[in-house]
Amino acid sequence: MLFRDYLQHMDSLARLIESKERQIREIESKLQSCTAVLSMERMPQRSEGDQKIVHLTNKLIAVKDSIASKKDEYEMILITLKDGINRVNDPMLQLILTRRYLDGKTIREVAEEKNYSLDYMKELVRKAHDALENILIN
Repeated sequence: MLFRDYLQHMDSLARLIESKERQIREIESKLQSCTAVLSMERMPQRSEGDQKIVHLTNKLIAVKDSIASKKDEYEMILITLKDGINRVNDPMLQLILTRRYLDGKTIREVAEEKNYSLDYMKELVRKAHDALENILIN
């Protein structure tokens, strides 16, 4: 897999995980509402509310299961990238890759940190990409 493919896949997984976490919060909120209503009703027989709680609980379990596998996949890609970055021979290129992709800094921010021009930093980022690409391919 190419470096940019790893980054795109990680971005896609991050968005999916965020969406699933939002879905979990919504389901948990609905469950809290249902249980609050049921505790006020205190009905001994099974009610429509009970069925709704069972349905929401099953849905919550399914979403949590799916998010767990996506988080594992994200972590595996992250480990692969960290390993690749650590294998880059040039410490400056390692630092650039780390600041840019693991710490989430923009090229401009990294350039400012190192007191380099933006154009020079772009050149270094290209070199860093090439170095990491060669490692990830092999």
